[in-house]
Amino acid sequence: MKKITLLFTVLIVATYSWQAQAQFPEGFETAVPPTGWVSFIGTNGEGVTQNWETSTTVNTGTQAAFVRYESVATSAEDWLVTPQFTPTVATPILTFMQRQDFGADWGTTYTVRVSTASQTTHADFTIVDTQVETDFNSIYNAHNVDLSAYNGTPIYVAFVMEQNDGDSWYIDDVDLISNASPPNCADTPSPVDMATNVAGGTATLSWTPSATGDPATSYEVFWGTTSGALTSLGSISATTVDITNVGFSTTYYWSIVPSNVGGPATGCPEWSFTTGTPPVGTLCTDAIVVGALPYNTTDDTANYGDDYSGSPGATGCGTTNSYLNGDDVVYEYTATADGSINIAMTAIGATYSGIFVYTDCADIGTTCANGVANSGSTDRVFDLAVTNGTTYYIVISTWATPQSTTYTLDITENTCTNATATYSIVDDCANSGGFFIDVDITDLGSATSLSVFDGTTTMVVNATGVVQFGDYANATDVTITVTNDQDNSCQLSSGVMTQTVCPPANDTLAGATPIVPSAVGTGCATFNFTDSAAADGTTDSGLDSSCNTTDTGLDRFYSWTATTDGLIWNDGDGNPGIVIRTLAGVEVTCEGTFANDDTVLSGWNIGDDLIIQIYDFGTADVATSFCLEEYTLLPPPPVPANDDCANATNISSLPFTLSEDASGATNNGGFVSCDGAAVMNDGVWYTFTPTVDGTVSVAITNVGSWDPEVRIFSGSCGTFTCVANADSGTSGGDETLTDIAVVSGTQYWINVAYWSGTSDSAEGTFDIAVTGAILSVEDNTIEGFSIYPNPVNDVLSFRALDNIENISIYNLLGQEVMRTQPNELNAQIDMSNLTTGMYVVKVQIGNQLGAYRIMKK
Repeated sequence: MKKITLLFTVLIVATYSWQAQAQFPEGFETAVPPTGWVSFIGTNGEGVTQNWETSTTVNTGTQAAFVRYESVATSAEDWLVTPQFTPTVATPILTFMQRQDFGADWGTTYTVRVSTASQTTHADFTIVDTQVETDFNSIYNAHNVDLSAYNGTPIYVAFVMEQNDGDSWYIDDVDLISNASPPNCADTPSPVDMATNVAGGTATLSWTPSATGDPATSYEVFWGTTSGALTSLGSISATTVDITNVGFSTTYYWSIVPSNVGGPATGCPEWSFTTGTPPVGTLCTDAIVVGALPYNTTDDTANYGDDYSGSPGATGCGTTNSYLNGDDVVYEYTATADGSINIAMTAIGATYSGIFVYTDCADIGTTCANGVANSGSTDRVFDLAVTNGTTYYIVISTWATPQSTTYTLDITENTCTNATATYSIVDDCANSGGFFIDVDITDLGSATSLSVFDGTTTMVVNATGVVQFGDYANATDVTITVTNDQDNSCQLSSGVMTQTVCPPANDTLAGATPIVPSAVGTGCATFNFTDSAAADGTTDSGLDSSCNTTDTGLDRFYSWTATTDGLIWNDGDGNPGIVIRTLAGVEVTCEGTFANDDTVLSGWNIGDDLIIQIYDFGTADVATSFCLEEYTLLPPPPVPANDDCANATNISSLPFTLSEDASGATNNGGFVSCDGAAVMNDGVWYTFTPTVDGTVSVAITNVGSWDPEVRIFSGSCGTFTCVANADSGTSGGDETLTDIAVVSGTQYWINVAYWSGTSDSAEGTFDIAVTGAILSVEDNTIEGFSIYPNPVNDVLSFRALDNIENISIYNLLGQEVMRTQPNELNAQIDMSNLTTGMYVVKVQIGNQLGAYRIMKK
């Protein structure tokens, strides 16, 4: 079943209201804030770019109040406050029309607050009403707030939006109204109750407000295919609604519940209707048959419903985007001879539509024989080579929005083969101040000569190559036609082309202009650079990036000789993206549109000459702003001594413990595989050779913010046999290998590294403990270090040339019984409470590890 979509009509039921004081009702027709109102931001000072302003997206009149989302450090508050007024028993309800911009929940909170003391002191206001984004939608609806607790008291009311890159808020028609009783149920449904043979596709539901009782201000629409179990589609203020994706041969149930400030109506009836059988053309298996050519029809995909979804196919379709998500219609044509036909979809009533050809119904959504789609409403025209006896299926569809489109379909048999041509605008701003159009003829088709016409001048072309037309004044609309002189049924058209204004000097990489980022540490509290995008003639260079691939749109270029090895990037209005390139245009790094705040870019050296490309997503005519701040990268952490297998830390006695910082480890050995498990980074290494058969256990604990994996290998560096591995799959989680059997005289390797076998990612800090009764207890001494007395009765003393970082004492079972971290040249440990016997004392001084046998008397 397809997703139900609401398309709301513009029929609005006016909210009834009574004027309580001179400032109400307020429709924001003069200014925002209006006279007597004030606007300001929150106490944290964030959100200075966007403030309450006028908008032409209105409920009534020509203006509404509006505040736009913006990206800040923590949270922006935008306040719009009324003048002082007094609610009364007669008019205690604050009512206003509201809407937002987006369907997704971006975390915005909307509050109404009341102050009895001040219009501008934040702390004087009390929240009396709270909404979140899921409480209303992008269609104007009434919202009511009960102020009866303040009847007779002069108050100020604040509308406050709190967000960080959230949604917007539109407010219109603010008023004070009286309370009311819940309205009566609506009547006169259309389609009439229990109607049959209702058309599928899009169903228009309408109803009449009750002629008795208090009027409704909104209507909640309930819809479903199971009687008594309907789903709310939301509330609207209109008395009509379009339901899309309505299937055929299906019974639908619906109900309307009117509401006003007094609450919802009760006991409202459930109505139903049944749709008719699907028309021919709804499915590929019952397609509209195209007979003799030429063929012409005008129709609307809304008449056929939505039976296919997703991409038209992975190959041959002209797009892989979701152009089958709207209503679909299918035609079939069987070729009566080898040749070529022309398929033209014209008079297109909506954007985001496409036409696709398949040679099998099973190919829909997989592979096209041909196709074309785009976000505009220009004609979709192409030639298709056909084979005698082959049936071709032609599908017309749209995105989920707009859901359907009107169109005219023409299919004709080609008596000639069209030429192939491309068209490009060439600016001549430096000379004429206008532009030329280059027409590149790469194939004459079946013609021996072509007439190329720009509406004024005709050029006859007898060979492939480029012909140029112009110059033209900026903003001149030019259409190029290319006609086969031997058969004028073969004709190409460029569509309307123009250059509105001359592009800026830095519209190309070669014209990059210098840019000076903010100094290190100055921050990006404001966006220090702006571009006007298409408004000033900026074009798409075609130089795309790995971040937004071919969707890198209108772009400008700046030059910078790197003074730091990093930059902090913040995108503002328009959410542009950034690409850092060499002077030759080779990409160094990039960050896509809608990036996180304070993104750090790097990958170059100080003194490098670089190009900074700023682009929007697509070709929207919007202003963009951004901030660049110099940033000095932290020096990389040192590479651990045991970074590679050949320099593995030798474990000469057990138990073995070590606190390791592997942040500087490299993947110099490449990714390491283990039998039956995925490969991982090569991280840091340890090695041991058992002196007796037995088992060994490895515990990785106190892991920093990274995801480790631990493995044990036998063999030699580069030629390993996997013995065991452990990977819990948790960042910061412990890893343990327990009682792994090992053989005397065999050298083993312990590898601790980042888990991934595809991403060379950084390791971090961890503690490693290796235990087992597989090694003889031998001293591993540190030069210049002494430990005494041995044997010891109570106090054991330590002396070293460098600070002693860690001392751990283990019994012969591998259990740690004492630990201290003196960080001094001399230290002492009281062992008087330990039982008599042999102990192993582990000492860490810098990168040196020592192990000493001590007898406790």
